[in-house]
Amino acid sequence: MTDTKPDSRLWAVGLLGLWSLFFAASLMPSLTLLLIREISGVFSSSSRLYSPYIVTLGCALYLFGFVTRRCEESGLDSGESRVRGFYAFVLGLLAFLDFPIGALIRLSDVIDVTDRLIILAAIPIKILAWFYLFSLILRYYLWGNAQVFALMLSSKKDKEAS
Repeated sequence: MTDTKPDSRLWAVGLLGLWSLFFAASLMPSLTLLLIREISGVFSSSSRLYSPYIVTLGCALYLFGFVTRRCEESGLDSGESRVRGFYAFVLGLLAFLDFPIGALIRLSDVIDVTDRLIILAAIPIKILAWFYLFSLILRYYLWGNAQVFALMLSSKKDKEAS
């Protein structure tokens, strides 16, 4: 992505659009599944893909592969690349986790106050992880920073050295 040809900029913007759809769909997997079922006319009872957690796992696994590959292209060895890929996978699990907010509202009388606060505290963590991952994708495609994934876990000294 260090190319400055006009074609590569158009390609980068198009891919960023696809990543935006990916992140929008993975923000609320249960809503995504509901929309897909509604559009396709498949009833929930006859659907093979019933759990939104399959979408979460699939998106996180795809992110693992993408980050691992980009780190290898940046010159990191395969072990370091997999560590950064695993880091992105864990963040992806957090960011793409289905959060049934409607169920939490309905269960607000049943759940203990401390349990409810712990669950509600997880919402900003999910949103921060989502924004962090999306900002990495933005930096990679818009600014052409090919090292963005390789520098994810680097210390300040490592970043200054490179």
